Amino acid sequence: MIRFANLLTRYDGFIFDQYGVLHDGQKQYPGAVEALGACAAAGKPVVLVTNSGRTADANAERLHRLGYDPSLFAAIVTSGDLAVDKIEALAPRAVFTIARGSEPVRGVAHPTSDAAKADLLLIAGSEADRVSEADYRAMLQPLVARDVAALCSNPDLQMLTEDGLKPGAGQIAAWYEEMGGRVTYVGKPWPQIYEAAERALGLRSGRRICCVGDSMHHDIAGAGRAGLSSALVLTGISAALHPDDIGRMARDDGLRPTHVLRSLA
Repeated sequence: MIRFANLLTRYDGFIFDQYGVLHDGQKQYPGAVEALGACAAAGKPVVLVTNSGRTADANAERLHRLGYDPSLFAAIVTSGDLAVDKIEALAPRAVFTIARGSEPVRGVAHPTSDAAKADLLLIAGSEADRVSEADYRAMLQPLVARDVAALCSNPDLQMLTEDGLKPGAGQIAAWYEEMGGRVTYVGKPWPQIYEAAERALGLRSGRRICCVGDSMHHDIAGAGRAGLSSALVLTGISAALHPDDIGRMARDDGLRPTHVLRSLA
Protein backbone atom coordinates (compact mmCIF):
# COMPACT_ATOMS: atom_id res chain seq x y z
CA MET A 1 0.00 0.00 0.00
CA ILE A 2 1.01 3.60 -0.53
CA ARG A 3 0.38 6.85 1.37
CA PHE A 4 -1.43 9.73 -0.26
CA ALA A 5 1.56 12.03 0.27
CA ASN A 6 3.53 9.81 -2.10
CA LEU A 7 1.03 10.46 -4.90
CA LEU A 8 1.50 14.22 -4.92
CA THR A 9 4.68 14.10 -6.97
CA ARG A 10 3.25 11.57 -9.42
CA TYR A 11 0.14 13.46 -10.57
CA ASP A 12 -0.81 16.94 -11.78
CA GLY A 13 -4.41 16.89 -10.52
CA PHE A 14 -6.87 14.77 -8.58
CA ILE A 15 -10.51 13.77 -8.86
CA PHE A 16 -11.83 12.93 -5.38
CA ASP A 17 -14.94 11.04 -4.40
CA GLN A 18 -16.82 12.59 -1.48
CA TYR A 19 -18.80 10.07 0.58
CA GLY A 20 -16.65 7.35 2.06
CA VAL A 21 -13.41 9.22 1.26
CA LEU A 22 -13.71 12.71 2.75
CA HIS A 23 -16.52 11.97 5.22
CA ASP A 24 -19.22 9.48 6.20
CA GLY A 25 -22.08 11.96 5.94
CA GLN A 26 -21.71 12.99 9.58
CA LYS A 27 -18.03 13.70 10.18
CA GLN A 28 -14.69 14.09 8.42
CA TYR A 29 -12.38 11.13 7.93
CA PRO A 30 -8.93 11.50 9.54
CA GLY A 31 -6.40 13.06 7.20
CA ALA A 32 -8.93 14.15 4.57
CA VAL A 33 -8.69 17.91 5.10
CA GLU A 34 -4.91 17.61 5.33
CA ALA A 35 -4.76 15.68 2.03
CA LEU A 36 -6.76 18.37 0.23
CA GLY A 37 -4.60 21.04 1.85
CA ALA A 38 -1.46 19.27 0.65
CA CYS A 39 -2.83 19.27 -2.91
CA ALA A 40 -3.51 23.01 -2.68
CA ALA A 41 -0.05 23.71 -1.26
CA ALA A 42 1.56 21.72 -4.07
CA GLY A 43 -0.50 23.50 -6.74
CA LYS A 44 -2.34 20.30 -7.68
CA PRO A 45 -6.01 21.11 -8.46
CA VAL A 46 -8.78 18.94 -7.00
CA VAL A 47 -12.27 18.40 -8.35
CA LEU A 48 -14.83 16.50 -6.30
CA VAL A 49 -16.96 14.06 -8.29
CA THR A 50 -19.89 12.56 -6.48
CA ASN A 51 -22.80 10.28 -7.20
CA SER A 52 -25.15 12.63 -5.39
CA GLY A 53 -28.64 13.29 -6.64
CA ARG A 54 -28.29 16.84 -5.25
CA THR A 55 -26.71 19.82 -6.97
CA ALA A 56 -23.14 21.06 -6.53
CA ASP A 57 -24.41 23.98 -4.41
CA ALA A 58 -26.24 21.63 -2.03
CA ASN A 59 -23.15 19.46 -1.70
CA ALA A 60 -20.93 22.51 -1.12
CA GLU A 61 -23.20 23.56 1.74
CA ARG A 62 -22.93 20.10 3.32
CA LEU A 63 -19.14 20.06 2.95
CA HIS A 64 -18.89 23.50 4.55
CA ARG A 65 -20.93 22.27 7.53
CA LEU A 66 -18.50 19.37 7.85
CA GLY A 67 -15.53 21.72 7.95
CA TYR A 68 -14.32 21.72 4.34
CA ASP A 69 -13.32 25.16 3.07
CA PRO A 70 -14.38 25.73 -0.57
CA SER A 71 -10.84 26.89 -1.40
CA LEU A 72 -9.68 23.27 -1.07
CA PHE A 73 -11.26 22.20 -4.38
CA ALA A 74 -11.71 23.81 -7.77
CA ALA A 75 -15.24 22.51 -8.37
CA ILE A 76 -17.83 19.91 -7.44
CA VAL A 77 -19.29 17.83 -10.24
CA THR A 78 -22.43 15.91 -9.23
CA SER A 79 -24.52 13.34 -11.01
CA GLY A 80 -27.48 15.42 -9.81
CA ASP A 81 -26.43 18.39 -11.93
CA LEU A 82 -25.97 16.14 -14.96
CA ALA A 83 -29.45 14.74 -14.31
CA VAL A 84 -31.01 18.22 -14.25
CA ASP A 85 -29.49 18.88 -17.68
CA LYS A 86 -30.84 15.53 -18.90
CA ILE A 87 -34.32 16.29 -17.54
CA GLU A 88 -34.36 19.65 -19.29
CA ALA A 89 -33.58 17.88 -22.57
CA LEU A 90 -36.33 15.29 -22.00
CA ALA A 91 -38.91 18.02 -21.15
CA PRO A 92 -41.23 15.82 -19.04
CA ARG A 93 -44.63 17.10 -17.93
CA ALA A 94 -44.31 15.80 -14.36
CA VAL A 95 -41.37 14.30 -12.45
CA PHE A 96 -41.88 11.99 -9.46
CA THR A 97 -38.74 11.82 -7.33
CA ILE A 98 -37.44 9.16 -4.96
CA ALA A 99 -34.84 10.86 -2.77
CA ARG A 100 -33.51 11.03 0.76
CA GLY A 101 -35.35 13.46 3.01
CA SER A 102 -38.32 15.67 2.30
CA GLU A 103 -36.42 18.53 0.63
CA PRO A 104 -37.13 18.58 -3.13
CA VAL A 105 -34.20 18.14 -5.48
CA ARG A 106 -33.12 21.60 -6.60
CA GLY A 107 -33.34 22.49 -10.26
CA VAL A 108 -35.87 19.83 -11.25
CA ALA A 109 -38.73 21.41 -13.19
CA HIS A 110 -42.33 20.17 -12.93
CA PRO A 111 -42.01 18.08 -9.77
CA THR A 112 -45.03 16.12 -8.57
CA SER A 113 -45.72 14.22 -5.36
CA ASP A 114 -48.34 12.13 -7.16
CA ALA A 115 -46.70 9.17 -8.87
CA ALA A 116 -49.88 8.56 -10.89
CA LYS A 117 -49.32 11.86 -12.73
CA ALA A 118 -45.64 11.36 -13.49
CA ASP A 119 -44.21 10.72 -16.94
CA LEU A 120 -40.64 10.54 -15.57
CA LEU A 121 -39.27 8.89 -12.42
CA LEU A 122 -36.13 10.44 -10.91
CA ILE A 123 -34.26 8.13 -8.54
CA ALA A 124 -31.98 10.53 -6.67
CA GLY A 125 -31.52 8.98 -3.23
CA SER A 126 -32.45 6.14 -0.92
CA GLU A 127 -34.05 5.77 2.50
CA ALA A 128 -33.51 2.03 2.58
CA ASP A 129 -32.34 2.30 6.17
CA ARG A 130 -36.00 2.91 7.07
CA VAL A 131 -37.96 1.97 3.93
CA SER A 132 -38.04 -1.75 3.08
CA GLU A 133 -37.36 -3.28 -0.32
CA ALA A 134 -40.96 -4.50 -0.37
CA ASP A 135 -42.24 -0.96 0.18
CA TYR A 136 -40.03 0.41 -2.58
CA ARG A 137 -41.21 -2.29 -4.97
CA ALA A 138 -44.84 -1.48 -4.12
CA MET A 139 -44.10 2.20 -4.88
CA LEU A 140 -42.43 1.31 -8.17
CA GLN A 141 -44.94 -1.22 -9.51
CA PRO A 142 -47.58 1.28 -10.76
CA LEU A 143 -44.85 3.24 -12.56
CA VAL A 144 -43.56 0.08 -14.22
CA ALA A 145 -47.13 -0.82 -15.22
CA ARG A 146 -47.47 2.56 -16.99
CA ASP A 147 -44.03 2.18 -18.63
CA VAL A 148 -42.71 5.38 -17.02
CA ALA A 149 -39.04 5.87 -17.87
CA ALA A 150 -36.65 6.35 -14.95
CA LEU A 151 -33.51 8.45 -14.61
CA CYS A 152 -31.12 7.42 -11.83
CA SER A 153 -28.97 10.35 -10.72
CA ASN A 154 -27.15 8.40 -7.99
CA PRO A 155 -25.97 5.02 -9.31
CA ASP A 156 -24.39 3.93 -5.99
CA LEU A 157 -25.62 0.45 -5.14
CA GLN A 158 -24.81 0.87 -1.45
CA MET A 159 -24.85 3.82 0.95
CA LEU A 160 -23.27 4.49 4.31
CA THR A 161 -25.69 4.84 7.23
CA GLU A 162 -25.38 4.82 11.01
CA ASP A 163 -26.60 1.21 10.84
CA GLY A 164 -23.99 0.17 8.28
CA LEU A 165 -24.27 -0.32 4.53
CA LYS A 166 -27.79 -0.21 3.07
CA PRO A 167 -29.18 -0.33 -0.49
CA GLY A 168 -28.49 2.92 -2.33
CA ALA A 169 -30.39 4.71 -5.07
CA GLY A 170 -28.62 2.59 -7.69
CA GLN A 171 -30.08 -0.52 -6.09
CA ILE A 172 -33.59 0.97 -6.25
CA ALA A 173 -32.96 1.61 -9.96
CA ALA A 174 -31.80 -2.01 -10.32
CA TRP A 175 -35.06 -3.19 -8.71
CA TYR A 176 -36.98 -1.02 -11.19
CA GLU A 177 -35.12 -2.63 -14.10
CA GLU A 178 -35.67 -6.09 -12.63
CA MET A 179 -39.40 -5.36 -12.50
CA GLY A 180 -39.39 -4.42 -16.19
CA GLY A 181 -38.80 -0.66 -15.99
CA ARG A 182 -36.52 1.39 -18.23
CA VAL A 183 -33.62 3.20 -16.51
CA THR A 184 -31.02 5.68 -17.75
CA TYR A 185 -28.05 6.27 -15.43
CA VAL A 186 -25.91 9.39 -14.98
CA GLY A 187 -22.81 9.51 -12.78
CA LYS A 188 -19.95 7.17 -11.98
CA PRO A 189 -18.83 4.87 -13.58
CA TRP A 190 -20.16 6.37 -16.84
CA PRO A 191 -17.78 8.63 -18.84
CA GLN A 192 -19.82 11.87 -18.97
CA ILE A 193 -19.15 12.80 -15.35
CA TYR A 194 -15.39 12.26 -15.79
CA GLU A 195 -15.37 14.41 -18.92
CA ALA A 196 -17.01 17.19 -16.90
CA ALA A 197 -14.47 16.71 -14.09
CA GLU A 198 -11.50 16.92 -16.45
CA ARG A 199 -12.86 20.16 -17.89
CA ALA A 200 -13.26 21.55 -14.36
CA LEU A 201 -9.66 20.64 -13.48
CA GLY A 202 -8.49 22.92 -16.28
CA LEU A 203 -5.31 20.97 -17.00
CA ARG A 204 -3.67 20.75 -20.39
CA SER A 205 -4.15 17.61 -22.44
CA GLY A 206 -1.82 14.80 -21.40
CA ARG A 207 -1.48 15.88 -17.78
CA ARG A 208 -1.48 13.11 -15.18
CA ILE A 209 -4.74 12.72 -13.23
CA CYS A 210 -5.58 10.30 -10.41
CA CYS A 211 -9.10 9.45 -9.24
CA VAL A 212 -9.42 8.77 -5.51
CA GLY A 213 -12.41 6.77 -4.25
CA ASP A 214 -13.73 3.98 -2.05
CA SER A 215 -15.85 2.04 -4.56
CA MET A 216 -14.34 -0.56 -6.85
CA HIS A 217 -17.47 -0.68 -9.01
CA HIS A 218 -17.92 3.10 -9.35
CA ASP A 219 -14.68 5.00 -8.66
CA ILE A 220 -12.15 2.45 -9.87
CA ALA A 221 -14.26 1.16 -12.76
CA GLY A 222 -15.12 4.73 -13.80
CA ALA A 223 -11.49 5.85 -13.75
CA GLY A 224 -10.55 2.85 -15.86
CA ARG A 225 -13.26 3.60 -18.42
CA ALA A 226 -12.08 7.21 -18.59
CA GLY A 227 -8.46 6.17 -19.10
CA LEU A 228 -7.33 7.66 -15.79
CA SER A 229 -5.24 6.34 -12.90
CA SER A 230 -7.00 5.45 -9.66
CA ALA A 231 -6.39 5.10 -5.95
CA LEU A 232 -8.70 2.90 -3.88
CA VAL A 233 -9.04 4.12 -0.28
CA LEU A 234 -9.98 1.42 2.23
CA THR A 235 -12.58 3.57 3.98
CA GLY A 236 -16.30 3.98 3.39
CA ILE A 237 -17.82 0.98 1.63
CA SER A 238 -14.35 -0.57 1.26
CA ALA A 239 -13.46 -0.32 4.96
CA ALA A 240 -13.79 -4.08 5.41
CA LEU A 241 -12.19 -4.99 2.09
CA HIS A 242 -9.29 -7.45 2.36
CA PRO A 243 -6.36 -7.41 -0.09
CA ASP A 244 -7.53 -10.84 -1.28
CA ASP A 245 -10.90 -9.26 -2.21
CA ILE A 246 -9.11 -6.62 -4.30
CA GLY A 247 -7.18 -9.34 -6.09
CA ARG A 248 -10.35 -11.34 -6.76
CA MET A 249 -12.15 -8.30 -8.19
CA ALA A 250 -9.14 -7.56 -10.39
CA ARG A 251 -9.15 -11.15 -11.64
CA ASP A 252 -12.91 -11.69 -12.02
CA ASP A 253 -14.26 -8.21 -12.81
CA GLY A 254 -11.26 -6.46 -14.34
CA LEU A 255 -11.29 -3.80 -11.60
CA ARG A 256 -7.67 -2.82 -11.02
CA PRO A 257 -6.82 0.25 -8.92
CA THR A 258 -3.46 1.80 -9.77
CA HIS A 259 -2.83 2.36 -6.04
CA VAL A 260 -4.36 1.20 -2.76
CA LEU A 261 -4.39 3.44 0.33
CA ARG A 262 -5.33 2.39 3.85
CA SER A 263 -6.69 5.93 4.40
CA LEU A 264 -5.87 9.53 3.53
CA ALA A 265 -4.02 10.02 6.82
